[in-house]
Amino acid sequence: MDTTTVHAAKKSRLKDWLFPTVAAGALASSLVALAVQSDQITEQRAAQDATILELKDRITELSQLRVNAADSALALAAGAPNAELDAALERIAHDEQMIKKLLKVVFTWNSTDTYEQAREQIARVYDLSKDDAFLTTFLPKAPVSVDAEGNKYPYIEAAGLNSSLGAVTVELTLVHGTTYNYLVTAKVHSNSTDGTSMASRVVILQITTDIDGKVTSLNGWSSPTKARSSATG
Repeated sequence: MDTTTVHAAKKSRLKDWLFPTVAAGALASSLVALAVQSDQITEQRAAQDATILELKDRITELSQLRVNAADSALALAAGAPNAELDAALERIAHDEQMIKKLLKVVFTWNSTDTYEQAREQIARVYDLSKDDAFLTTFLPKAPVSVDAEGNKYPYIEAAGLNSSLGAVTVELTLVHGTTYNYLVTAKVHSNSTDGTSMASRVVILQITTDIDGKVTSLNGWSSPTKARSSATG
């Protein structure tokens, strides 16, 4: 294979990481479906409607980010030598694996102990305070009931709850110098151990990494809850 063909193939691979229009459409459809289900709960309708509008506005903003990112990334690919393209592709692949590992820690647990371990690990690794917006949105302190005698009953065990991570999509949305921004969508499944309750939700994240492959900011939305965000140190 000649040099021109190899270079073209690498440019094509870099382009494949860009957030595609069809993904935005699929995400919008998922949120609309969730919105319809949420609207059926009358007493929560006002709050749900406000959240849905906020998420729709966010999708519009992210779509514009995609357009801007396409221009930046394609310009980089057009003039970059093979070595730079190789480095960019390697960086993206590394970031994707790191992001998936992060999500697996956050959304995989089956007891109060494993839940709290995940919470402490995320707070420690990403230097987040216990009341950080990211933690309070996705890993709030595990609820515990206390009876009149002072006996404690962790809710996770009482309800037999567990959580697992489903499909994850990581898309490059912006390259700014050595800073890479990603849009991440994930399915999170929750169910009770007795099989009587099951639920799935769509989680949307914006994650920024630096040249060392470290996460420098986490922004997250869990439909249909209110958007929350945080920056890591």
